[in-house]
Amino acid sequence: MGNAAGNLPAMHLDPVGVEKSPIIDIQPYSKSYLQEENLRMPAWMAQIHRELETEYKEIGMNAQQIMERDDFKRCEAFHGHVCGGLAIGYVAANAGLAWLEEQRALDEEMVAIVETDACCVDAIQVLTGCTFGKGNLIYKDHGKVGFTFFNRRTGKGVRLALKPDTFRVNDRQIELFKKTRDGGISEAEKEELAALGSQRTAEVLNTRAEDLFNMTPV
Repeated sequence: MGNAAGNLPAMHLDPVGVEKSPIIDIQPYSKSYLQEENLRMPAWMAQIHRELETEYKEIGMNAQQIMERDDFKRCEAFHGHVCGGLAIGYVAANAGLAWLEEQRALDEEMVAIVETDACCVDAIQVLTGCTFGKGNLIYKDHGKVGFTFFNRRTGKGVRLALKPDTFRVNDRQIELFKKTRDGGISEAEKEELAALGSQRTAEVLNTRAEDLFNMTPV
């Protein structure tokens, strides 16, 4: 980035973060938020990442431990089964709550805006307490795996958008899903589909929120 003639040409601007805002927040490049082959993090930022990685490994739980937690089991019971989509919602909801420094909403003090009606939304309802019945779960059909959480009291909020290619269903899963829908799936194929789903769930739960999502204050 140069400063010729008093100008600062930006290499990347997140439109969600800067749209209609008079403030530009200039930060060092971080691979957690933007993957670019021709960019590198400053040495001090890379050191912070290494320390965070070490801390995460020391205190983090693996996927199996997470799936045995009471909060995950409540998501499973509400949704009806375990799948990668539910895991995405689980990670997103916990990341949103951590960002807001809040716990599950008892009433309408927290709001969740979801941009998809997929499996992940069920975990968000269970964990955040944002529901259609209370009017604090808002569905915007943008066709994106994106979630915005904000607190009505504090005005603090964050938007999480799934990073491209971080969760891609493979061709075999798509084939088996179609067979399930058409009623032509065999018992062996049901077991195969369940195994593929468990694998995808574990992959999501073993990934940090900042590696799954672009996270932007709102």
